[in-house]
Amino acid sequence: MSQRAACKAFNVPRCTLKVRLSGKTELGAKPGHPTSFSFEQEEKLVDYACNRASMGIGFGRRQLLGYAGRLASKHKVNFKNGTPSVRWWGGLKRRHARVRLRQPEGTAAVRHKCMEKTKVEKYFHELKAVLDEHRLQSAYGTWMRQVYSSTISHRVIAAKGTKYLHSRTSGNREMITVIGAVNAGGGALPPRVIVKGKTRRSLNSLQTQDAPDGTTWSWSDSGWTKQGIVIPPKHRN
Repeated sequence: MSQRAACKAFNVPRCTLKVRLSGKTELGAKPGHPTSFSFEQEEKLVDYACNRASMGIGFGRRQLLGYAGRLASKHKVNFKNGTPSVRWWGGLKRRHARVRLRQPEGTAAVRHKCMEKTKVEKYFHELKAVLDEHRLQSAYGTWMRQVYSSTISHRVIAAKGTKYLHSRTSGNREMITVIGAVNAGGGALPPRVIVKGKTRRSLNSLQTQDAPDGTTWSWSDSGWTKQGIVIPPKHRN
């Protein structure tokens, strides 16, 4: 059957058939402008970004575009100004539906190194043994960190559906300790809050009036508990 007869029989434009026979269009190719990277190259790029996210050192969007630009230079792929655009990023997300921009949970670098299953399980096993030995299940102390804007984790490239996503941040943050006690019957004592500071002024920047009724506030030079901490009368809710 001739090309003309085939086009007429299957209602296909002759120019379309010629392009297909020339080998310029691959089987299964989608309509639209051809991508700069091949699908396999994009898939490797996405895998690399997702693996970095799982290790707590994920790419932000700008970082991914910069890395893609360096990868393009290595493979002789041309982008305007040498770096893919935000529009290219939008196309990458459409072509690889598993990739997303996600907000990770900030974790200090020193803690991040210990975020291994065996180490975490060992920690809680030892903690339970100490609590059982000293009958401390009904009392506990904890602490919170005030995270400054410079250490807040920005969104990173990660796989869709990732449950646990961490990002390394600076460990240089202000410490706040909270001591509370709850008994087996459900009764609880008001919390005791200790902030880092040397004088009463350490409490001035905090909204102590919004704390639960009965909360007591004080300070220490480290933000941790220690003997001899004074509770100012006006900060006994």
